[in-house]
Amino acid sequence: GALYLPSVSETIVAADLLAGFSTIVLVPLLALALRRTWVGLAFRSVASNRRLAAEYGIPVRCVDAAVLAACGGLSAAGAIMFGMKYDLSPQMLGEPTMKVAAVVVALGADRPERVAAGILLLGILEAAAQSSSATAPFASAIGYVLLIAALLIRYGAPIVSRSLKA
Repeated sequence: GALYLPSVSETIVAADLLAGFSTIVLVPLLALALRRTWVGLAFRSVASNRRLAAEYGIPVRCVDAAVLAACGGLSAAGAIMFGMKYDLSPQMLGEPTMKVAAVVVALGADRPERVAAGILLLGILEAAAQSSSATAPFASAIGYVLLIAALLIRYGAPIVSRSLKA
């Protein structure tokens, strides 16, 4: 199922055809949706002036959620096509990426030196946990626990964050 094009020294596979077809279909549909529908008008209004859009009765938070959903859907479609093209595993970098996200949420993305030190510290902590047979099964959970704690402290549990800040 592959087609070799000698003029460009490239092999076209089914994933390339799917990506090309999806692009030909999705881009005009997206442009039409943004220019000719109420949702597109709401997107553009909120992007231009959030306060004025809210005064005119446009549900700004709903539009924000719709924009995030649309961007997430398009990103997911692109990632699926990229993964099909390069035969990537969906689990690739799952755990290391989660650990980096945990450290960034816990320490803040505005200080890269803190994040680098935090990643190093997390690696040392995991290596120490793996050295003991009693704690080795829990070593991979350290990043997840850190992420949950950081999210609760920063965003989710005012009681926890007040008691820790006091």
